[in-house]
Amino acid sequence: MSWIEKQPFSTFRGFNLTELKIDEAWMNVTNLANQTLWLYQRSTDCYECPFKLRDDLDLSPGDNTAQFKVSTKFPIKYRFRTDASSRYVLEDGDQSIFCETEASLGEFGVYDLTADITGKCSLETQLEPVNIYLPLVLAAIFYCLLTIGALIYQTNKARIFPKIGIKQNNSVKSATEKETPAPVVKQRLRSLDTFRGLCIIIMIFVNDGGAQYWFFEHATWDGLYVADLVFPWFLWIMGVVIPVSIKSQLRKKIPKSAILKGILIRSLKLIGIGLMLASRRGPINPETFRLPGVLQRFGVCYFVAASLMLLSASEDFVTNRIHNNKIIRIFQDITILWKGWLLALSIIMLHTLLTFLLKVPGCPTGYLGPGGIHLYKDIASYPSPSHCIGGAAGYIDTQILTIHHIFKFPTALSTYEAGPFDPEGILGTLPSIFQVWLGVQTGMTLQVFPTAKARLIRWSLWAILTGGVGAALSSAKQTGGLIPLNKNLWSLSYVAVTTCFALLLLITLFVLIDLKKWWSGSPFYEPGMNSILLYVGHSVGYVILPFHFGYKAAMVGTHFVRLVEALWGTSLWVLIAIYLCNIEYFWTL
Repeated sequence: MSWIEKQPFSTFRGFNLTELKIDEAWMNVTNLANQTLWLYQRSTDCYECPFKLRDDLDLSPGDNTAQFKVSTKFPIKYRFRTDASSRYVLEDGDQSIFCETEASLGEFGVYDLTADITGKCSLETQLEPVNIYLPLVLAAIFYCLLTIGALIYQTNKARIFPKIGIKQNNSVKSATEKETPAPVVKQRLRSLDTFRGLCIIIMIFVNDGGAQYWFFEHATWDGLYVADLVFPWFLWIMGVVIPVSIKSQLRKKIPKSAILKGILIRSLKLIGIGLMLASRRGPINPETFRLPGVLQRFGVCYFVAASLMLLSASEDFVTNRIHNNKIIRIFQDITILWKGWLLALSIIMLHTLLTFLLKVPGCPTGYLGPGGIHLYKDIASYPSPSHCIGGAAGYIDTQILTIHHIFKFPTALSTYEAGPFDPEGILGTLPSIFQVWLGVQTGMTLQVFPTAKARLIRWSLWAILTGGVGAALSSAKQTGGLIPLNKNLWSLSYVAVTTCFALLLLITLFVLIDLKKWWSGSPFYEPGMNSILLYVGHSVGYVILPFHFGYKAAMVGTHFVRLVEALWGTSLWVLIAIYLCNIEYFWTL
C-alpha cells in the first residue's frame, strides 16, 4: 500500500506504468473466438449514449491481442460485436453482440479483457490498482493535527509567551478609573460570514483542480458533485444579506431612488470585474470574446433580487412592527415580500414556458439534454444533433449572443461530443434570480423573527419544502426525472436541491457558532469577510507563484501531487484572509 499513490515498479508484463496519467489503467484485450471481433465501449457517465467503436484495435483471429489505456473515472461497459459497419450502436436491439461486460477499474491497474470461444466475456485483474483515496486521508490527518496545534496555542499562549520573553499588552484599569459603558450594538451573525467563507474556500480548491478527483469536479451534464454546490450557494447567501442592507439604508432615511442607484452601481461593478477577469489570459478579440460569466450573473441577479426587495420594503419591515393578526404574524416574513414573490414566480413561469415550449429548429421541443451522441437514437429525426445542447437555453444564447461569444468548452464536449454551450447563459439567469430570491426570504426571516427557535423552525420548513420539490422534480436521482438536476441549465430542481442543502448548512452553522458558541467559524469566517477580494485575487493569481508550482513530469500523474498543490494554494489564501481580517482590511463593492 502506497500512501502517495505509487506502484512499487515501473513496468509490469511489458506494460510501462510510467506512461499512465491520473485515472488511467492498462487494458489487454484478447480474442479467443474463431472469428474477427470489434470492441465497442460506453462510459456510464454518458447517459443514454450509444456504444462507440474502438477503431484502433485489431482483434482478428490471427492477431487476437491488443492493448490500450483506459479511463478509470467511471465504470465502462464493453461489448464485443461481430459487425463494425456502424461507428455507434444502441444499447438495445443489437443483433451483432458476441458478448459484453461492465468494468469498474482502478488507477494504475492492469486488466485482461477476454472474449472466449464459448461466447462469454471475462475481465481479470492482473495488477491491483493503487488506492487513490489515501492522499485524502493524509490531508485530513494533517489538517486535524494543525487544528489541534492551533487550539493548544490559543489555550496556552498566555502562559507560553512570558516564558519565551514575549510581553503581552494586558492593560489593567485602576480601581478608581471609571469605565464608559459600551454602546449596545446588534451582533453580526458569524454563521453568515462563515458560510460565505466556506463557499469561497471550496471554490478556490476546485478551481485549483480539486486534485482531479471526479467528485470535486462539475458533473458532465446532469447530476450534482461538490463543485456544483459552490456557485448557487454564493448566489443564495448574497440574497440572505440583501434585507439587512436595504433595511439599514431605509432606517437612515435614504430615499429609495438613491438606494436603487446604489444597487445599480454595485451590479455594474460586478459585471465590469467579471468582464475584466474574462480577459486575463491575453489580448481580447472582440469577435470571439465570451460575454457571460460568473460575476456577470452575480451582477444581474443582485440587481433584480435587490430591486424586488426594495419594491417590497414596507413601513412594517423598517420599523419591525408586529402584525396584530396571529395568522398573518406567523407568516409575516413572507407577506412582507408578497410583491417580490409575485414577480419572482413570474420569472420562474417565464423560464418554464421558454424551456418546454420554445421551438428549437432541428431539436426536440422541451429538450434538456447535452445533444451530440445523447440524441443518437433519434438520429433520423435530428441528423446534426450537436447544436441541440441545452435545448432552448443553448438556442437563445446562439441567437442573441451568437456562438462566437459563448463558452466553447462545456463539460459535455468530449463525453457527448456536443457543441459550444454557456453554463452562465441568458435563460439560466432566470432561475438564478429565483435562487437569490430564496436567499432574500431566508434573510427576511432573520429580520422579522428575533428568536433562534423561530428562525430555526422556519428555515427547517423551507429546507423540507425546497428539498421535497427538488426530489419530486428530479425523482431523487442524479440523472432523470421530469426536470433533472443540472447546473449547466440551472434547472428548477437544481435550484431547489442546492437551496435545501444551503439551508441545512446555515442551520448547522447558526447553531454551532451563533447559538451554542461552540465554534468561532475560523478559519472560514475570515475568508468570508473578504470573499470578493479572494475571488478576484485567486482568479488572477492562481497560475503564478506562490499559489502554483511546477513539478517533474513523472509526478504529474498522481492525485497526491495535485492534492498537495491545490491545498497549498487554498491554504495560502486562507492565511491571507486571516491576516487581512486581523488588520481590519475589508474590500467591498
